[in-house]
Amino acid sequence: MKKSIISMSLALAMSPLYVSADSEGFYFGPRVGMSMLNDACASGSECEDKKVGAGLLLGYGFDDRLSVEGSYDLLGKFKTSFDEENGNRVLSNGKLSALTLAPKLDFPIDEVSDIYGKIGISRWNWDSKDAKQEGTSLLAALGYDRQLTDLINLRLEYQLMRDLTDNYFRGVDAHFVNLGMTLHLGRTSAQPPAPEPVVVAPIKKPEPPKKPVVQAPKRLVLTSASGVEMFKTGQSSLSKNAQNELLPLLRRLTKFEQATISVTGYTDSVGAAAFNQKLSEKRAQTVADYFTSRGIDPSRITVSGKGEANPVASNDTADGRAKNRRVEITSPEFSYEVPAN
Repeated sequence: MKKSIISMSLALAMSPLYVSADSEGFYFGPRVGMSMLNDACASGSECEDKKVGAGLLLGYGFDDRLSVEGSYDLLGKFKTSFDEENGNRVLSNGKLSALTLAPKLDFPIDEVSDIYGKIGISRWNWDSKDAKQEGTSLLAALGYDRQLTDLINLRLEYQLMRDLTDNYFRGVDAHFVNLGMTLHLGRTSAQPPAPEPVVVAPIKKPEPPKKPVVQAPKRLVLTSASGVEMFKTGQSSLSKNAQNELLPLLRRLTKFEQATISVTGYTDSVGAAAFNQKLSEKRAQTVADYFTSRGIDPSRITVSGKGEANPVASNDTADGRAKNRRVEITSPEFSYEVPAN
C-alpha cells in the first residue's frame, strides 16, 4: 500500500528543546538607573557614593541564546576619599564613565521572557579637576528581559565593575542597577494560520449515488541542511518554521477523519544507546503533541522511537549525523466516498 512519508531532520544544537524567538540582528536602546560605589570613602569623610546613571546599549543577536553587547555609561559624579600608606588622605570629586563589551547568554523562561548573564570587560574613566584616570576592569551582569512587541523589549539589569584602582581609587567596586529599553528593527512574529472560511450550508437536495475517491499520498523531506529550524531553542515545542511545514499534513488529518499517521523518532549514534532511545521517543512525542493540541484524536496517531536504528546517512560525518537526527511521519493512503456528479 502506498504511503505518504514526511521525513523531518530535527537537528538540535542544545538539549533540552526550548522556545525560539526571532532574535537575530542588531538592537539598541537607552538605560537609566542607580550607580553605587563600594569602598570609596575613608572613615570620617563626607562622600557621595550613590548617583543616578544612564547609558546607551548596542547589541547583536547571533541566535536565540547568544548575543554580544556593548554600552557607554555615564555613571554619575562622585566624591571619594582614600588614605594613603603615608597617612595622607586623598580627596577627589569627579565623573565616572565606562565603555563595556561582553557576550550575553540567554536562558528562556517562556516565549517572550529570558533571564541572562554577561561576563566581559569595562574600560572606565575618572574625570576630575585633579587629574584624569582610566583603567580596565572585569564586568559582570545579570538581568531579566521581556519582549513587549515586535519592536520593543524591556530589561532590568544589575551590572558590576570589579576592582577599580588608580591614584584616586583603591579596589572600588562600581554597581549599576538599571532599567532599559531595546529596539529591534525588522523583527517580526509569524502570524497564525488564517481560519477556515465559514461555508453556509446549501439547501439539501436528493443525494446522488456515491463513488469512492482515493486520497493521493504526499511526500516532503526536510533536513537540517535545508536551513529550517525544527525545534524552538530551549523548549520542548516545535518552531514556527516546523509548524508551517506540518500544516499540509494537519489539514489532511482535519479534513479527512479516515486519515491516520505514524510518528517515529531517530537519533545519531553519539551518546549512550539508552539515552538516544529515550531522546528519539521524546522527539516523536513532541511532533505528535503538535497534532493533538490542534484537535486531532490521539487514537489516530501512533508514536514510537527507534534511537540510533535505521540511519539514512553515515554517522562518521557531522552532515550525516544531522540527517540521522530526524522524525518521520507516515500517513497511509485511504479512500472515501463522495456523491457522483
